[in-house]
Amino acid sequence: MKGPELFGREIKCFNCGKGFISHEEWAYKKCVAHVERKFCSWKCLRETELKKGTRLDERDKIIRAIMDGLTNAEIARVLSVDRARVVYWRKKIAEEESNERKAEPAGGSQTD
Repeated sequence: MKGPELFGREIKCFNCGKGFISHEEWAYKKCVAHVERKFCSWKCLRETELKKGTRLDERDKIIRAIMDGLTNAEIARVLSVDRARVVYWRKKIAEEESNERKAEPAGGSQTD
C-alpha cells in the first residue's frame, strides 16, 4: 500500500504557477475572463484582485492628466504608459464631450 489517496487533482495556481491539489469545493477561486480560475492561497487570490484595480487607477490618472492639458508624450513619459492608450482616452473624452453638446437644447432653457 502506498498510503492514503488524495481526492482531487493537481493544478497550477493562476497567479503564481505553484502546483497544488484542488477539489470541487475549493475555496480560492474566481471567474477571470469568463473562466473559473483557482488559486493556491488567499494571498494569490487577493493579488489578482488588486492587479485588476490598478488598471482603473491608471485610466483615472490618464484622464486627469488629459484634463490638466498635458500632451500625449508627456503623459506617456510621466505615467510610463503606451502613447496609444493616451490617444485612445483622449478620443474617448472628445466623443463624450461631443455627445453631451448634441444632447443640450440649442436655445438654452426658457422660463415663462
